[in-house]
Amino acid sequence: MGKNNFSVKWDIEPNCNLKCRHCMMADIKYEQALSVKENKVIARKLIDAGADRIVFQSMEPLMYVEIYKLISYCASRGTLTGLITNGTLLSESLINKLLDARLGYMIISLEGISPKTNDYIRGEGSFNKVLKNIHILQDILDKTDRLLYMILEYNLTSVNREEVNLMFDFFDELPFDVISIGEIVNFGRATENKDIKLRRDNILNTYIDIYSNYYKKKRNYILNTKGLTPYEIVYLNTFYNTDIPFYVVSCSVRNGNALSVSSDGVARVCTILNESKLCGSMELCDLKRTEIFDMKKEYYKVRNEIDLMSSTENRENCIECRHYIECTFCPAADEETHIEARKNCNSARKRIAKNLDDILESKEGVISFSKGVYLEELDNNLYVCRLYKDNNITKTMISIEYKPLLLEMYNDKEYIPIDKYNSKEYIALLKDLIMLDCIIYGNQ
Repeated sequence: MGKNNFSVKWDIEPNCNLKCRHCMMADIKYEQALSVKENKVIARKLIDAGADRIVFQSMEPLMYVEIYKLISYCASRGTLTGLITNGTLLSESLINKLLDARLGYMIISLEGISPKTNDYIRGEGSFNKVLKNIHILQDILDKTDRLLYMILEYNLTSVNREEVNLMFDFFDELPFDVISIGEIVNFGRATENKDIKLRRDNILNTYIDIYSNYYKKKRNYILNTKGLTPYEIVYLNTFYNTDIPFYVVSCSVRNGNALSVSSDGVARVCTILNESKLCGSMELCDLKRTEIFDMKKEYYKVRNEIDLMSSTENRENCIECRHYIECTFCPAADEETHIEARKNCNSARKRIAKNLDDILESKEGVISFSKGVYLEELDNNLYVCRLYKDNNITKTMISIEYKPLLLEMYNDKEYIPIDKYNSKEYIALLKDLIMLDCIIYGNQ
């Protein structure tokens, strides 16, 4: 996104045809949806203000009559459009209209790879309906020259945990570009069905199984995981060579680069946060009555509320972390979720340090720089950088005292015996490089 651009999550339709056990939006009530004509006016105001991505989502956007007309309008203005759907209402006719409207991407959700696991969460018959519609979509794309970027969202649950070792064979038969795996958030209807949430202390082992299976053969899709904390990613990449794109959890509310629009045309910083009652109103303005929308001006109306949430968050265990400032979990998630996630991240960081101490003591194994790592010199400073497969780049300046050693290690052969450089400087540098997700350890 450009300097003044922002993205929009548009809850275009107040109704849904399913009653999923984990739905975050289940208790949110809006007025009746606006007409296509009224929503085109709102879309114009948003795009004029800098909206370069508009995603039509909750409740079920395909229940909105003639949504393809609104998508077509946004696309004609040069705005990327996305659609998040449960997939049950897709049909050959509707798919063709969405493609003709130049929909940019579609996200379809499943909660299992069988009727038993998926339908327990989403309702009886939903699995077969979605699979049928996905194959209709695939057939249309195969027979035409039209393109659609497709993402499958899949939540790990206590119900589908046992399918982890089988799910990639299932995904291989589907036409998705990305498989995005996440976790259930304790909000909305999920608070009434806590039995479906996978225990957080089982997450790391679950992802080890997931990536072990994913790398067994070449796949035609990217695997994206949303449920891991920063040091859980580093742990898996270093000791299991998983090559997970590194990310720091970051809330768009605090970053000020996204907003939500409800079906009645009201703009809010975040729908979920507004309903959580954890803070004052997150409402910005009624777009039906606002002639010119100024994102920056409206956002600063609620800046104090956002800063107050940040200042009261308990992050004692995170003070030593290099990502302390930028790492911001969703403030709407319950305190138990925050505590659990930070505990697991801190535990992974300690596990990394313990593994390295054990390895250095044993003097067994080899290290190598991770895929995509390169060095960059700028103004006599040396930076270690890593380009991930999702094109994200991390860049960190290395202390000047480590520069000669780092250059020597980088220019060394591909596999470096763990005990080749036996010095305090080497151990300190190696710890830094591992924590920066730039080193792979192997036994051979």
